[in-house]
Amino acid sequence: MFATIDDLSARRPGGLTGDEIDRASVLLEDAEAVVRLAAGRTIPDPAPHAVKMMVCRLVLRSLDNPSGIASESVGDYSYRRTREAQAGMSLTPEEVKFLRQALGAALYASTSIYAGPRPEDVAWVVPTDEGGEAT
Repeated sequence: MFATIDDLSARRPGGLTGDEIDRASVLLEDAEAVVRLAAGRTIPDPAPHAVKMMVCRLVLRSLDNPSGIASESVGDYSYRRTREAQAGMSLTPEEVKFLRQALGAALYASTSIYAGPRPEDVAWVVPTDEGGEAT
């Protein structure tokens, strides 16, 4: 595991309540899966501190705003959450960039300069006994 209940509790003012601990245990597994997928590469063991931080951020965000509410209003009172607070159990593009940089991924861009028909526009022929079949 990239993070523990103690890691979460240390990052939350007042710690976790008894009811939150059970839910947080499950959310830790979910957050780890999200981070592994977003990383786009194998995460070393032990994981860098930035990975633990990202897992904790996802779990705490899910605990604090389980419905992903963006804003609420009652009479003259209005409250709006940041985009990060709304994200719940998913990473924002900025968080994915941070995670990948923390894991040593280089930033780069590429563009296709392919001449001729695009590979996805070509029907490939697989030889068969009857002469061929388009795939």
